[in-house]
Amino acid sequence: MSEEEQKRLELFRRLRPPSFSGDESEDAQDFLDRPTGAAPLTWYEFLALFLEKFVPHTRMEELRRQFEQLRQEGMSVTQYVMRFSELAHHAIWLVPTERERIKRFTDGLNYGLRFVMTQEIASGTMFDDVVDIARRLQ
Repeated sequence: MSEEEQKRLELFRRLRPPSFSGDESEDAQDFLDRPTGAAPLTWYEFLALFLEKFVPHTRMEELRRQFEQLRQEGMSVTQYVMRFSELAHHAIWLVPTERERIKRFTDGLNYGLRFVMTQEIASGTMFDDVVDIARRLQ
């Protein structure tokens, strides 16, 4: 585990989240105070509720701001996509669809690469394919 990951884990532990053992008898959604018998959450709904409950609002706002201002600039495509994906988890309402995610990703690429990407991306292209194209063109 990297030093950065250790710091994040320690910060998370300081929030004293409820424990979840992973037993089949234990529902991962129960700790979010959902009514018994409620419909299962989608991953994005679960993530939004989880972040809302366990990450301070000020930290979420800072991460959202970083996501909105993220640009490739001096990063490689791989570094950029890693940072993009990390921050996107904290701003899921800004990229609710695959199409929005692709648009935000390509908008943050360096101008020359973004220009070429618009010619390469076909309608219906998936995010991972867009990343592969960007890496190839870099």
